[in-house]
Amino acid sequence: MSVVNSFPWQQAQWNQLSTAYSQECLPHGLLFCGSRGVGKKGFAFALAQMVLCEHSMESSQACGQCKSCQLFTAHNHPDLKLTEPDDEHKPIKVNQVREIIDFMNLMPHTSSHRVVIIDQAQQLNHNAANSLLKSLEEPPANSLLILITHRPSALLGTIRSRCRQVLFPAVETALASSWLADQVPGDVNLLLNLSHGGPLLARELAASDYLQLRQQCFEDWLGLNSNNMLSIANKWVKCGLENVFVMLDSWIMDLIRFKAANDDRLIRNQDLSSQLINLVKHLDMSKLMRLQQQLLERQSQVQQNINANLLAEDIMIRWLECKQVA
Repeated sequence: MSVVNSFPWQQAQWNQLSTAYSQECLPHGLLFCGSRGVGKKGFAFALAQMVLCEHSMESSQACGQCKSCQLFTAHNHPDLKLTEPDDEHKPIKVNQVREIIDFMNLMPHTSSHRVVIIDQAQQLNHNAANSLLKSLEEPPANSLLILITHRPSALLGTIRSRCRQVLFPAVETALASSWLADQVPGDVNLLLNLSHGGPLLARELAASDYLQLRQQCFEDWLGLNSNNMLSIANKWVKCGLENVFVMLDSWIMDLIRFKAANDDRLIRNQDLSSQLINLVKHLDMSKLMRLQQQLLERQSQVQQNINANLLAEDIMIRWLECKQVA
């Protein structure tokens, strides 16, 4: 028996949608919203397996034994389609959405429904989003479209309004810590802080070289000056500038929080707290706030394929200006 299960912190969402399915009132379009690492994609696959299962209407869960469940487990189900960007920073294009529409308009092959999952739906480009909208306005019978995003505001308002939004909030700390403690070594609380409470993202960070990269970038940031700026910019671009900007945003927000409240418990990067506290003494709050806003603007520009070195150098110059004592 092989069934894709939702995570323990998703019981309310599962009860809501499985009940709607058993009562034959599951919407044609669902929009799963929530921060990264809380298990939205895994939940979407669990729901898809239930909808495609031959016996799930009787128990509101997949049986794991029927032909449909066997095809699902083998990643070869003809009535399931996953669409996502070819790369994290690339758009979902209109030809991909046309394939979705063609797929949804076919009669189900072995199940009662056809299910499409669009991961990273915020990456739909303008033409793709408009094409998808037409399908949402007149959905084919026996079809289910699940969109997944951590940035629902990046989707067309008309797409959001035609889907039932299902929120996946940050996981309660005690539950996340308990689940994570058996799976990763190291400081679980730090990993959860860095992943904004996303247990799956925390697990991913622990399994990668992220903490080592973060420490190196932090040392670069502290030691930044006009003489080494170009070499550090090159290094950061090679590391992945978007990831580096996320780190910078986290450190700057810690500086702002501590500057405002003088409370080190508000610092997310607890392992770096002493260095951040020492640094904040020499910084002006208004300059920090302005820098944080500029960093957010540059983060969005990274995804627009603007010269990454220039973006990195711009933020470095603004950080050095921020550190200048009036």
